[in-house]
Amino acid sequence: MATALCVALGGCAGLKKDKNASSDTAMTAPAKEQRYEPVKPTSIYHDFQDVLFPVELKLDRKHSSVYVTDGFKTGMLTLSGSVDARSTVTWFENNMVKDNWHLVGSLKAQRTLLLFVKQNRYCVISVTDGMMKTHVEVWVAPTLEDKGAGRLQ
Repeated sequence: MATALCVALGGCAGLKKDKNASSDTAMTAPAKEQRYEPVKPTSIYHDFQDVLFPVELKLDRKHSSVYVTDGFKTGMLTLSGSVDARSTVTWFENNMVKDNWHLVGSLKAQRTLLLFVKQNRYCVISVTDGMMKTHVEVWVAPTLEDKGAGRLQ
């Protein structure tokens, strides 16, 4: 208790203004050198250039498959990480719109499914709450409406 009182009084003592001190004195004190750390990315694109992922989710190449041909990509990516499943679902709901995906529907239970559509492709995101990790699967497939469906633009 006495320590808290001393800290509080000591902290407030610095707030008192000396009537004889000039406000210019404080302005002429040498500036401390500031170091800028590089900004770490919070999201990343993997095989699909328009599906953004939080960096906390690690891609599992062994359980992923992507089909690539002349301007066309489809397939499934599998990821997992120590993240909260509900906040991961919210993250995808908020970030897919940045790449012009539109949420068509969702089914929320222990396993949440999100269905997004974009021009000529669908994207289904499955988020499963596991014991130790959250598992995410992302399928990207062409729509059947367009003969050249799935082409990258």
